[in-house]
Amino acid sequence: ERQELERIHVDKMSKLRNREEETSDRLKRQQREVEAVAFEHRQRILREEERVRAWCAEQQLLSSNRQDQLRHLEHALELRERAVCSREASAESKGAQAAEAVAGAHLRARAEVEKEYLELKANLNAQRMQLEMERARVAEMRSEAAAESGAARAKEDQVRVLEAARAEAEARGAGDP
Repeated sequence: ERQELERIHVDKMSKLRNREEETSDRLKRQQREVEAVAFEHRQRILREEERVRAWCAEQQLLSSNRQDQLRHLEHALELRERAVCSREASAESKGAQAAEAVAGAHLRARAEVEKEYLELKANLNAQRMQLEMERARVAEMRSEAAAESGAARAKEDQVRVLEAARAEAEARGAGDP
């Protein structure tokens, strides 16, 4: 009977060891699965951060290029405006010449100068209107550039949030034994 008890004890111990090994294997397998999921989650966060960083860099480059383009356009407009002002002054001078021609009774000269003056004035008015339209277009482009800069700042904020999420996920991953 003692041998029977020992055999039963040995069987129970063997079954208990087997159960412990199975439980240990199952726990290890579950831990590997959890680690794999956490690793994949961190990798997804890293990929998203990289995508957002690349987008932000591209937007910053586009914004910088647009700012350069706007500065160039504004400079060109300023030069054209100066030229128009100079031509306007010249036209005023021609008007004064027309007045002198009238005073000197040079009717034909007066008519030619007045005609030239009116044509020049009409041309200058058209150029002035064109300048104003282009100035409005540049202002609109500047507004668009400002909106794009705002969007880029929002994406940078999103990168910071993703970095915080990644750090938190890594901290959780490092904290789990």
